[in-house]
Amino acid sequence: MDFRVLGPLRVTRAEQPVVLPSAYKLRLLLACLLSKADQQIATDALIDALWGERPPASARRNLQQYVHRLRSILGADALSGGAGGYEVAVGDRLDATRFRRLVTDRCGAERHRVDQLRAALDLWQGPAFAEFSDCYLVAEEAERLDQLRLATYERWIQAELARGRSADLVIELTDLVRAHPYRESLRGALMVALRRSGRPAEALQVFRATRALLNEQLGTEPGQYLQQLHQAILRGDEELPSVGPDHNFSRATYADSAPLTLVPHELPRDVSGFTGRDKALAALHEMLSVEGATFRPVVIVGTAGVGKTALAVHWAHQIADQFPDGQLHLNLRGYAAEAPMRPIQALDALLRALGMPPERIPADVAGATARYRTLTAGRRLLILLDNVATAEQVRPLLPGSAPSLVLITSRDRLTGLVARDDARRLTLGPLTAAETETLLGRLLGTSRVTAEPASVAELAEVCSYLPLPLRIGAAHLADRPHHTIAEYVAELRADNPITMLRVQGDTEAAVRTALDRSYLTLTDQARQVFRGLGLIPLPDFSIAAVAALAGIAEPQASHALDQLEAAHLIDQHQPGRYMSHDLLGQYARALADTENTTQESDAAVSRLLDWYLSMVRGAAELLHPDVLRLPLPERHGTGPSPLQDPEACLRWLDAERHNLVAAIRHAGQHGPRPFAWLLADGMRGYLDQCRSMNDWLTVGRVALAASRREKELLAQGSAFVILGHAYWCLSRYHRSVAYVTRAAKIYSNTGWLVGEASVLGNLGTVLGDLGRFQEAEIHLSRALELSEQLGRPQSQASAHNFLAILTMNLGNLTEALKHSQHAMALYQRAGALGGEATARATAGEVHHSLGRFDAAQEHLSLALRCHRDLHSQYGEADTLASLAQLHRDTGQLDSGRDCARSALEMARDIGDRHVEFRALIALAGVSTASGDHVTAIDLGQAALRLADEIDAFYLACQARIELAAAHQAEGLYTTAVHQAEAAITIAQKARFKILEGLALNLLAEVHAVQAQSGIAADLAGRALDCHRMTGHRLGQARAHVVLARALHDLNEMTADTHRQAAIRLYTQIGAPVPEELLS
Repeated sequence: MDFRVLGPLRVTRAEQPVVLPSAYKLRLLLACLLSKADQQIATDALIDALWGERPPASARRNLQQYVHRLRSILGADALSGGAGGYEVAVGDRLDATRFRRLVTDRCGAERHRVDQLRAALDLWQGPAFAEFSDCYLVAEEAERLDQLRLATYERWIQAELARGRSADLVIELTDLVRAHPYRESLRGALMVALRRSGRPAEALQVFRATRALLNEQLGTEPGQYLQQLHQAILRGDEELPSVGPDHNFSRATYADSAPLTLVPHELPRDVSGFTGRDKALAALHEMLSVEGATFRPVVIVGTAGVGKTALAVHWAHQIADQFPDGQLHLNLRGYAAEAPMRPIQALDALLRALGMPPERIPADVAGATARYRTLTAGRRLLILLDNVATAEQVRPLLPGSAPSLVLITSRDRLTGLVARDDARRLTLGPLTAAETETLLGRLLGTSRVTAEPASVAELAEVCSYLPLPLRIGAAHLADRPHHTIAEYVAELRADNPITMLRVQGDTEAAVRTALDRSYLTLTDQARQVFRGLGLIPLPDFSIAAVAALAGIAEPQASHALDQLEAAHLIDQHQPGRYMSHDLLGQYARALADTENTTQESDAAVSRLLDWYLSMVRGAAELLHPDVLRLPLPERHGTGPSPLQDPEACLRWLDAERHNLVAAIRHAGQHGPRPFAWLLADGMRGYLDQCRSMNDWLTVGRVALAASRREKELLAQGSAFVILGHAYWCLSRYHRSVAYVTRAAKIYSNTGWLVGEASVLGNLGTVLGDLGRFQEAEIHLSRALELSEQLGRPQSQASAHNFLAILTMNLGNLTEALKHSQHAMALYQRAGALGGEATARATAGEVHHSLGRFDAAQEHLSLALRCHRDLHSQYGEADTLASLAQLHRDTGQLDSGRDCARSALEMARDIGDRHVEFRALIALAGVSTASGDHVTAIDLGQAALRLADEIDAFYLACQARIELAAAHQAEGLYTTAVHQAEAAITIAQKARFKILEGLALNLLAEVHAVQAQSGIAADLAGRALDCHRMTGHRLGQARAHVVLARALHDLNEMTADTHRQAAIRLYTQIGAPVPEELLS
């Protein structure tokens, strides 16, 4: 059965269409499942996608019925899941998957790759998921696919043009230009195809139409490539410029040049007393010896408790020295009580282990997989992936063509991995009688085992010859040196009724026999702790967490954990941190279900979640006192926090982050649901600081689903704020505005004025980043008004700071300085160091614009130091970009370049495109000032593309000004004029007075160097008026320079007045005086 989503939703069997139900929700459900093919989607997320904010009371039952109907159509194997969620398993039978594979395949000759691109494009029958664009769950995937399709078209067209094809591309290119009118690369390709087809007049008409469209709709001119192409066609050149500049120039040139050098050594400690498995080890060594430069994946499969992990770890230690670039280990929890680790979670963990900062890890599987394969390329790594559930779970974790060995353990045979990925499989069976005897001899002593051969054989038979129950049994006997093995076996048979019912070969019963015996030897308190560990599946647990879960003191919890470790029921994988085998977690859960009352289990879970809430809130108060949080319900999160300083808070949050995310998931799915949104709300500041985007989006979505199910409006508002802030950090501003606007409406309608004031500040900030300053000013002014009414100094400070940025961008520098000073004072009084650093950085930028360079340097340096102390990478990167621009203007070009490159690297690490833009602009400015004009042009173009992608007019205006400066310096005056005029048009429409003045300065300079002195003097006079209005003194100085030059050429007596004014201003503000003024 094949599935098609690249166009209308269709399903075929043996190339014959399968009739799908006409009911929209049934088709939408299938579309949702296919949008996340081969991944489980939570039930709550599906309900949200199908019914929105107000699902009917019967939504869960209706969903189950829809799933049942889909299974009857698609087959039971295609659709799996239950109460927690559902997934559809399709693999390459989905056209979107085949499309991505064809696009990303780099194998074969160039002609073959071009044919693959065409084959990928031919899969499309219309927009992806065409019927379901109003569903957010589907729309995200549809958008990604549509963008990839467009990029693929561009790659294919450029390849075909390079091969000499032209005439037969015109019709297809015309349709593409009509569908994507602002895509200049497509218009350029159409111009080339028309010109080569002997139709130059039509090619020129395409350029004229492009210029008219961009001027009318955007107030801009066509880019440099189209202009060069236009000129070449006008001149009748036979050789046309190549199609489009490299869109990745700046990334290729200025991305981190230093490779990650972290060599991980993550293998668990080798199994004590490992015995037997000689044939299995020989087979594994043989698999390794016959491989060449690269290795096929090795899969060890077998039943629970058979010793797959022990064998894999033991062999990994034997061959570790053959993999000098490191050894990775990851438990994918394929059979644990908690949900199996999703591919994106696994990729996140592996990328972290390879040294990548969490902020730099992509939030989608495709991006994370690409980053993982880039990091592993050429490295000789041993990657042990334990407890894998399915081939689909592990496939994204396979390196590309790296000389690395991937070692996998699973209860499943993973036939798909063997068939499709050429994996080698080793099936592991129980121990032999001889191996069992040797194992027990090592654990108990040879003399004790040889003294009772019959009892040893009987013990092996009771334990089904499985290593896990044998080791547990040996641990019991080691604690009872005066008991015989026969007595112990008799107890096993007599005391455990499961043994009496055990069917031959029933390995689960054998494991349960040993576990029961081990459990019964524990003290009552240790049993209580063990049962508690099964109630909420966490990646690991600390002594303090266990104490909270069990409701006992930490010394008692530590003693109980010592007992559990001695009984082999848990492992201490780090000092003070414990984890358990998935079988043991399931066993603990089963015990809790039978021995605990519902009230006891619920109370234990609530104690643990409440402890986490107290710790999170305590850390938040210390780290982010300026971040507004939801009011706590009575008796929730009120316990004392032992965290007394910011460093301790960060260490604790970093250690517990995975547990917190797991706890939020558990609370969202199983309750108590308020903990889901309260924990997520408490983590807001930390998530902003650490920028772990996958976790950030996860907790926001879980909080939103939980609060919707409980109809808690304030909690929904908080979830919208979490998601809005996350998307703002991803520079997806329009989506951020949508979420934050919904939060603002909720807080307004419910009368929570404190929340409304806070969220209006957020909304104003995002709108400001989009360049919608008038709307932003309305929201920020209202936020400030509410904060003052409510007596909320930190909310006031935040509003003042954003108003400072806003008024600075609009050119009201005096007002901007007042706002930034108010913000600083308020943050200082509140002791909010992070807020104070942000306000100082803003004040530094304002002083820079006012020409007070010493004050700017002082504020920015203090802000940088504080951001570094607080480990705020965003704050550090943003401040470095500001310092780079200041150093450029003070003539410290080497320092400016270093700051800009550091800012660019950090911005890309954390995925903040706004700061990335600022760093690119700063680096372009330094390059222009250094005489490297070509690099400056390339960087400016990269910045302009980035501004267009995030739809920020203010940034686009800045980029055009920088491009005008670089082109003017390079002597490309026509392009410089176009860029400067486009910037002036944008600035005048949006009231960007400082940018208007700077663009007028540049336009005047271009006319001045071309001896158009009258025009230059007029433009420079207008620029001077702008700068005097705003107080931008460096702009004033530059305007005086141009006026002096232009008026001198016109023999005007006032030229020297302007020259003296310029020298005076440059001297006062501490900027280098241009040589032309001194000659």
